[in-house]
Amino acid sequence: MAQTSNSKQNILGLKRVQLYWTLAAVAVYLLINLLYWGSAQALIITNSFILLPQVLVTSVLAVQAWRWMKESLRDRAIWLNMMVGLGLWMVAEIWWVVASLTQEEIPYPSGADVFWLVGYLPFFGVLILRIRQLPSLVETRHKVMLWTAIILVYLFTVVFILAPILQESTPKSRVADVLNILYPIMEGTSLALALRILFEPPKGRYGSTWVFFSLGFIFHAVSNLVFSIVDANGWYYANNQNNILSSVGVDGMLTLSYACWILGIFVLLQMFKELNPVRTKELALPVVPNTHILVFTDAQGKVIEVSKNYADVFGPRETSGKELSEVLGISEEKAQEILTEAQTQPVLKERPIFSIAGLSGRNGWLSGVSMMTSAGASSGANLLMRFWNSEGSLDGALTDYENSVVRFLVSSAETKREEGEIPQLLRSYYLPFLRELYNRVLLAEGAVSADALYAELEKLADRHPEWGVTMEPRSLVSFSSEAPAHFTASLPAMVALAREFAEQTLGVDVTNSVLRSVSNQWDESVHRGVGMYAPPVLLPSAP
Repeated sequence: MAQTSNSKQNILGLKRVQLYWTLAAVAVYLLINLLYWGSAQALIITNSFILLPQVLVTSVLAVQAWRWMKESLRDRAIWLNMMVGLGLWMVAEIWWVVASLTQEEIPYPSGADVFWLVGYLPFFGVLILRIRQLPSLVETRHKVMLWTAIILVYLFTVVFILAPILQESTPKSRVADVLNILYPIMEGTSLALALRILFEPPKGRYGSTWVFFSLGFIFHAVSNLVFSIVDANGWYYANNQNNILSSVGVDGMLTLSYACWILGIFVLLQMFKELNPVRTKELALPVVPNTHILVFTDAQGKVIEVSKNYADVFGPRETSGKELSEVLGISEEKAQEILTEAQTQPVLKERPIFSIAGLSGRNGWLSGVSMMTSAGASSGANLLMRFWNSEGSLDGALTDYENSVVRFLVSSAETKREEGEIPQLLRSYYLPFLRELYNRVLLAEGAVSADALYAELEKLADRHPEWGVTMEPRSLVSFSSEAPAHFTASLPAMVALAREFAEQTLGVDVTNSVLRSVSNQWDESVHRGVGMYAPPVLLPSAP
């Protein structure tokens, strides 16, 4: 059975249990705000003491995130703006909370408004820089939905907030009126920008981070837009009593905005913690024989016939009626051991042999099956010698019948090693390329780019559940028991995807250098050997 992928275990970068507990806490919090009955002052104090730690935690986490991001040319400007914006709003929120708890009437405008208004500027920078990283919307329905939402936001702002303010404006309230106009415009703009980000499907944990950030900006905009309406009409905890617009629409949305930012930075920091260079194991490859020689013997151990490619391997020579030791170029003791086993065992276990026949000696593996008469006596043996030829397979001269015998022998109970040898060869060959590309992206471009590559590989694996491939941070990939049967398709496809991604982020020259650093560990015969089963990653050596 294929393993469950991380994308199905996690939701928006959070483990299911983390997400469920978060949703439960949000539901309890909103219910308390909705159902509370009594003096509004107690609810205001409670919400203030919930909000203040959130503000402090968000700012501290933002500094930590920027420290991780400052080496990334692509993203450090975003996170510098995020850190500055949250710092300015932290000062504003603390100022407002202290004033609300210590004064009967909060002065408006106040110093807090300066920090809030200035804080919008770096946040606009955050949202705009993120949007510039996103591809353009392609589907018409997404464009229509986005622009419809943006137009409705601005219509609501103009009709229900700006128009009443302008109608009731007086010379004495000019400064306050300017602020009352600026806040809705700022929040409407941030809401529109956040909606654009939400219309892009999240890719990887970094994409999930931006879902939470966008939701945070949306909740913050809703809180301030609702506050503009309730404050202008005197509904904000009117008569010191709770109402849904005040406790949920204003305070609740504000608390949720900071909660979303905390979750987003938490997912981001978890990504930094888990995405480390993966270990690339030793580059020694298992040898998979590519040439097969058949030898047929009689009951006395004399050679009756050999396969048609025998002369290509050992040179032209007479073989009929010769001793097995002479035909295969092995010692008489080894030949006698093989023939003795053939008389007593139906299947000859594969064993290593060294042949001195031909132009040069070679290591190989010998196995076979015994031929029995109806009376149960041995009538000879069909033997198979397998070996690796660095210049390529010498099986081209085999007849159809001989190929069928080879297939039978290599799939028999004791000689089916090739069934496991080929997948092991492909795994040992392709994984170093895949891991080195991932490591270089991580080290050169940072965790954000590595997370994007990880997400693309995970998406590819999810599209092919039959591959039995699971992404996991420590080794990059893991495989189910069914996976080896699909290595000829899965591993080349994953390396090709990683190569394309690396070329887009690192450049073609750097990518080829990484691939060459792995490729040059083996001579060309290894790549040709892999090419018998799957496309090799073979690059010309650097001049």
